[in-house]
Amino acid sequence: MILLGENPTSGAVIEPQQTADENAASAADARGASGMDAAIADEIKEQIERLIARAAKVGAWGQAEEYCRSRFKGPHLAYALEELRIAKDEARTKQTERKAA
Repeated sequence: MILLGENPTSGAVIEPQQTADENAASAADARGASGMDAAIADEIKEQIERLIARAAKVGAWGQAEEYCRSRFKGPHLAYALEELRIAKDEARTKQTERKAA
């Protein structure tokens, strides 16, 4: 299954034209500032969840981190890197448990 931002022929991630922070600004214009925070937070979380799922599938944690650093800024970046670290640690724990069994 091909996910948003993924090149189906090479497996490389294609950079979108706008960063998450620019998308937030566009959403603010469309909805007004009142509903922006919750909607953007959910959108960012969904993007990060998809990224983590792809990284976990093939063990591409370094590439996922690079993508986060190029895509997100400020609190969005901090959140993305923390979620990525947690997922990576969980994947390593599961792998260690499988080897021990």
